[in-house]
Amino acid sequence: MREIKWGQRAHAQMQWDRGAVAVWITMDRSVGGRRTREVYRTAEPVLVDEGQRPPEPTMLLGNQEAVSLMDALWLAGVRPSDGTGSTGQLGATERHLADMRSIAFNRLKMEAGC
Repeated sequence: MREIKWGQRAHAQMQWDRGAVAVWITMDRSVGGRRTREVYRTAEPVLVDEGQRPPEPTMLLGNQEAVSLMDALWLAGVRPSDGTGSTGQLGATERHLADMRSIAFNRLKMEAGC
């Protein structure tokens, strides 16, 4: 099992020619005064017979690392299929529209009173 450790980061890049998102897990280090970056490779497939207990997960992400992966995927253009990632944006848009309605209606009342 691959456990993501503190200080590791997720990176994602849309690779349009492959029709896929490439994901890397990295760790920046300083070795003998030289800056290096460890890049973790993918796991090998494991065959599991029907009814057999599943193997350990490919990786475990802590909260910070999971957020890093989600952010990297978002920057690569990946969005949730149900739109839940846009809730904050939708809420901000709804508040903005309510403000604009208030301004418009107040303006119309002022012009109608003239």
